[in-house]
Amino acid sequence: MSTPIYTGRLVISGTLVLQERLFATLPGQASHGTGEAAASIGELANISDGSIGTIGVTCVGGGTHHVLVRYNGTVWVVVAGS
Repeated sequence: MSTPIYTGRLVISGTLVLQERLFATLPGQASHGTGEAAASIGELANISDGSIGTIGVTCVGGGTHHVLVRYNGTVWVVVAGS
């Protein structure tokens, strides 16, 4: 688990871009390869191969949905999608 660098409020004036990636490259996946065992609760990721695009539903890879997912401590959940 990584140590947070900043734990206060983050304000962004402009556009925030999360680079799109494959689900298999997220922390906690067998093919992640960085030695990081799991994601941190609240971590966000923009993926291009989501299994589902429905907000609030558990997501895995292998699909065609471009979605924003959030790690809830157990699974990745869709928080925004197409």
